Amino acid sequence: MRVLTGAYTLSNGDQIPKIGFGTWLLKEGDECYNAVADALRLGYRLIDTARAYHNEASVGRAVPTRASRASRSTSRRNCRPRRRTTTRLSRSSRRP
Repeated sequence: MRVLTGAYTLSNGDQIPKIGFGTWLLKEGDECYNAVADALRLGYRLIDTARAYHNEASVGRAVPTRASRASRSTSRRNCRPRRRTTTRLSRSSRRP
């Protein structure tokens, strides 16, 4: 799906996908694990999750499992979360 491969370039040169898969309504367990694994299989590369969602264990299990199957070059190291905010774009990047 071409729409899932588009990305925004941040001011530091890093890129983040334009479309992400939200997990805030998914309950911890097999339903969450399967939903995230399916999203990754379908092409999503940004998974929105937070400790407050109380489903991080299921999301965490699905990410390295699906990522390693999706590409032989993907490693668990590439799936580590980064310590930075990616939800805010600079004012010049915002659309009216």
